[in-house]
Amino acid sequence: MYILSFDLGSTNIKAIVLQVHSSKNNEKNIELIGKVREKTVDFALFISSVLKKYNIEKKDIKVIIATGTGASFIDDKYEDIEIIKVDEFNAIAYGGVLLSKLDEAIIVSIGTGTTILYSDLHKIERLGGTGLGGGTFVGLSNAILQNKKV
Repeated sequence: MYILSFDLGSTNIKAIVLQVHSSKNNEKNIELIGKVREKTVDFALFISSVLKKYNIEKKDIKVIIATGTGASFIDDKYEDIEIIKVDEFNAIAYGGVLLSKLDEAIIVSIGTGTTILYSDLHKIERLGGTGLGGGTFVGLSNAILQNKKV
């Protein structure tokens, strides 16, 4: 069984593909299968390309999770598969903890802006952040260091 998770930004779509394994005592183990990033394209076409890339059949998808600015513009279903829309702080916090395989973590997301979150999967706390993103930090670093590459 697979979970597809998408971040639909204004210029890029990012996806992670997770495979859920059940153990003998019915515990769930989630494994990261892969990551994909594309310039903004049609969402349905992007899902099709992800399925093809990882050789996944639609019947094996449990759920699709979507976040980001573009999530509000897509349907609640992709064919017969439910799409759950999640706000970005929850996606960043829960995704960071799940993917790190830790019980709790401080997660830093650097994109258009930067946010610092704490999560233990039971609660999320925003520790801080700034409207400055990755490109700004790289540009400022280059200017300060008088270097063209950091």
